[in-house]
Amino acid sequence: MKDKHGLLSAPLDSLLMKMTVPMVFGMVAILMFNLVDTFFISMLGTKPWLPSVLLFR
Repeated sequence: MKDKHGLLSAPLDSLLMKMTVPMVFGMVAILMFNLVDTFFISMLGTKPWLPSVLLFR
């Protein structure tokens, strides 16, 4: 079996950092999108989004 990406032979600490940093950036991007979306939806008031709340109950 060929160790193409260093998953079997690389030191564990550097391997974890190399693999988790992109995932953390992705999670932060999703979090920021959801926060901005929530902010703009909250500016609508209660009447415009009432049908969607009732629809997804």
